[in-house]
Amino acid sequence: MASQYEKRLQSILKTYVTPYLHEHGFTRDRNYYSHKLDELTWVIEVERSGFNDPTQARFTIACGVFIPGVVSRYVGKEDPTRPSYPDCTLFSRLGWLASDQLDTWWTLSIVDDAPRVDAEIGRDIIERLGRDGLPFLHRFQTRVEVLDFLIGPRDKRDRRIDPGEGAIPLIYASILSLLMGDEAHSHALWDKAVEAAAKAPSAFKSMMPTLEKRVFG
Repeated sequence: MASQYEKRLQSILKTYVTPYLHEHGFTRDRNYYSHKLDELTWVIEVERSGFNDPTQARFTIACGVFIPGVVSRYVGKEDPTRPSYPDCTLFSRLGWLASDQLDTWWTLSIVDDAPRVDAEIGRDIIERLGRDGLPFLHRFQTRVEVLDFLIGPRDKRDRRIDPGEGAIPLIYASILSLLMGDEAHSHALWDKAVEAAAKAPSAFKSMMPTLEKRVFG
């Protein structure tokens, strides 16, 4: 993101987003906010567009629920020191959590009346966080609540929460159940994941034996 837009983004975060999230227990590390609970961590993170140019810059915001040992075991890596939203067991973009489920990006343009536009963006972000982002995170305060979501049916409001339906949420659930000490349930969930993977593209199906060794050793 070009420096002029980065300055505007940091000002929006400092003026609007950071004070609001601090009130709700989050700490900030530049474009990243986290709130650690006993069993998991809530993550809120700015995501920049890969197509920004000197005339404009776009960004969105993602919210996630990080549980140590789940995604890291799935991908075969150590847990990151500062998990970003792709490291989360559950995540979604802020716009996808709204009732219309439209992907929402904010644009900073060279032709903007910057003070007015930045104020509008800042107010919109904290409104969406209060209406959609924080309620999403507050649904998941324990590992059990995350596990129940991963293995349960999805209603329409949850269709844009990743991972979506299919094998991956069942794999995550199998890993999580194993971490929670229920090996029998973990293996039962793994069997369901294998059944779901059988309906997936062949490249994913071929990964299952490797993933099984990674999960169960």
